[in-house]
Amino acid sequence: AAQLAAWSLGQAAAGGGVRLALVAVNCEAIAAATASVAVARHFAASGKRVVIADLSNGGSQIEDICGVIRGPGLAELLMGSVDFTKVIGRDLGSTAHILRHGIDRSATTRQLIAQRAESVVAALAQVYEVVFINLGEAVADLPSLVRVGQNVVIVAPEFGSTGGFGSLLPVLTAGAQSTCHVLVGPPQAARAELSLKS
Repeated sequence: AAQLAAWSLGQAAAGGGVRLALVAVNCEAIAAATASVAVARHFAASGKRVVIADLSNGGSQIEDICGVIRGPGLAELLMGSVDFTKVIGRDLGSTAHILRHGIDRSATTRQLIAQRAESVVAALAQVYEVVFINLGEAVADLPSLVRVGQNVVIVAPEFGSTGGFGSLLPVLTAGAQSTCHVLVGPPQAARAELSLKS
């Protein structure tokens, strides 16, 4: 997390702000969620305005990690059933805010989020200096969501462990200003390796 935070801070310093999309490949979605929260807390501790937008349709456990009560979120906001004040929570471990995914995880809602994600993230970037877009586990329709992040973080056990998503990785990272691969695994093997695109 420390190396990922340092890389992210470098991106923020270079561009005045950062939008980071995190995707878990061949590991549980909680890996991306944990990385999102760890680095978000690092940014928040430095005084930056931070939000994690939870776009993981499969459930990311971000609410549990941050101590945020489960409830309506982006799904319900886009459906028009709640207003913005009802979908934002506060991380109990920092000053970071959490934009919950919400309760409705239907195919219709997923399509709506995919269609509106870019405008949602752009709106968040007007308020927050750092926007984390937690996407959870890699799925076939993810590329359209990944593109709303200027920078892409792939969370996976090791390089080459992408299984059936190996051919999807170039698509996931296409157009990104930079990419980062965070290795997850046993403590003695876990490390972060950075691969910045020029």
